[in-house]
Amino acid sequence: MGGNRVGGVAETHPTPNPSPSRGGE
Repeated sequence: MGGNRVGGVAETHPTPNPSPSRGGE
């Protein structure tokens, strides 16, 4: 958590993926 660079949605709701927002970079 806290690695939201593109979208901070991952921090709000825990997704099944490890970090969709971080991988969107």
